[in-house]
Amino acid sequence: MTLLRRLLFGVAAALPAGAIVAVVTNPSWIPWAAHTVVVGAVLGLLMGDHRQSNGSAFSVGLLIGLLDWVAWTLTLAPALEGETPSWTIAVAVSRFPEFVGAALFGALAGLAFHALSVLFPARPAPRRAKPHVVIVGGGFGGVGAVRELDRRVGRGLAAHVTLISDSNFLLFTPLLVGVASSTVEARHVSAPVRVGLDHASGFLLLGAGTALLACWLGGLSRAVFSDDVRHAQEARLAGGG
Repeated sequence: MTLLRRLLFGVAAALPAGAIVAVVTNPSWIPWAAHTVVVGAVLGLLMGDHRQSNGSAFSVGLLIGLLDWVAWTLTLAPALEGETPSWTIAVAVSRFPEFVGAALFGALAGLAFHALSVLFPARPAPRRAKPHVVIVGGGFGGVGAVRELDRRVGRGLAAHVTLISDSNFLLFTPLLVGVASSTVEARHVSAPVRVGLDHASGFLLLGAGTALLACWLGGLSRAVFSDDVRHAQEARLAGGG
């Protein structure tokens, strides 16, 4: 809720509440109206940007009413009349009817402010679309890039991260010789791509051409290509695939 909206709601809430109290206390209407507008503006400032609950609005309004009793009834009103303000117990007891009126005024204004905020909610601000970063290729470069971006998204980076790969695992090719010679087990040279990725989504697509088509159809804002796509494409061409 903007500052101007809160001020308007505060004044609009304070005017009917002040009118109800004025009917009972019968003050001078012009000074009381100006006083009501000021209290309503203070109410709007203290309510904050977020919508308050019913009880919270009542409590804030009641507190403002009590502070208004001290600031206006015991301090400013006597000073404007040429008297010396006094905060003794005897003066406070003599002003007890005004104390009840100020508390009632603040509580009613707080409830009215809450009702206005419910009846006329603020329009949500339009959200900007997050950029979509696509990494094509699930090799060392692609997985390293997506893990770094995934870590940054977890720390608050506003972006969608997608990894497109022709397989769902990362193969450590230098150790394939060890697998062939039975010195290393096959399960030790590959790892699932999605391990450690909490925010990125992976798609299993066969072939670089399909990945390029997906990027074009999706209207992606940015695509990061790793060398794995070129290597995979060369391997397929060499094998006649």
